[in-house]
Amino acid sequence: MRNFFYAVVAISIALSGFYYSSGIYATGNNLQAKEAELPYKLIEIKPSGEEEFFSGASASEEIEGIIKDLDVVLYDEDKISVFPDPKIGIGSRIKLERAPKIVVKDGKRTKDYRSWALTVGEFLSEKGIELGVDDKTNFRQDSRIFDNSELIITRVAITQIKEKELIDFKTIKKEDSNMEKGLSRIAQKGAKGEKELTYEVRREDGEEVERRLLNSEITKQPIEEIVYIGTKVVVYGIGEASFDNTVSGMVATCNLVSKGTEIKVVNLSNGRSITVTSIGKGLTSARIIDLSPQAFQALGASLGQGIIRSVRLEKVY
Repeated sequence: MRNFFYAVVAISIALSGFYYSSGIYATGNNLQAKEAELPYKLIEIKPSGEEEFFSGASASEEIEGIIKDLDVVLYDEDKISVFPDPKIGIGSRIKLERAPKIVVKDGKRTKDYRSWALTVGEFLSEKGIELGVDDKTNFRQDSRIFDNSELIITRVAITQIKEKELIDFKTIKKEDSNMEKGLSRIAQKGAKGEKELTYEVRREDGEEVERRLLNSEITKQPIEEIVYIGTKVVVYGIGEASFDNTVSGMVATCNLVSKGTEIKVVNLSNGRSITVTSIGKGLTSARIIDLSPQAFQALGASLGQGIIRSVRLEKVY
């Protein structure tokens, strides 16, 4: 007991010398505040074994406050040993052992940790970091932990999703000889069908990277659209055709249509056809149309022939 007392006295004397050499004592109004501060020395031992020394004064009796006053960062995982106890009030020597730093890239988040764990498995358990069965990593559970180790976790989620997709309907066209050519009518309106697609979707860190079709099922059959198309050609009449030497171009005089109407003229004797434009009415004979010489000859007739016995006049579409 006596030896311990002498040791404390010796430390007190040594630290008192530190006060004077450091200029901690002051005079005047600041004397009481300065006397409350005690000297401290700190040795930081980094994970690599490198040492760094700090010294200063603090009025705090708590080790966290003392270290803060020395402008040294303290982590929860750091190991601290102090001698003598700061509460004795004579100053202390502090040993601060830094825990290794581990950088964890978990999905899209990066965070620094400190730990004394020896393996990755121990570290993950300590920090409560859980891995999914499909997650990808750059480590094994039994991998050793070192200072500045970088652990990368790619979060993988495999889910099934269902999507709806429309099915186009077919259009069936049917001819209707009773309907005028160019006209149409919908006998049955079409309707799109629907199918359900089931996909297996793989996402890594929230981003879709793969999609695989598992099943396709038609849930609603499409309905065909049925359209009737008219094929009936409007015939203005059938009769004789002559020509008029006083006109030129692909024109004709016809009492059956109004001026400016296009007419398809078919020579029934040889099947030839032309299109002419009506220049108005005015025929006084029994003939159905009076063509220009150019149009008359285009039907395969000679001007000397004078008349084409049978032509059919049709609507132009």
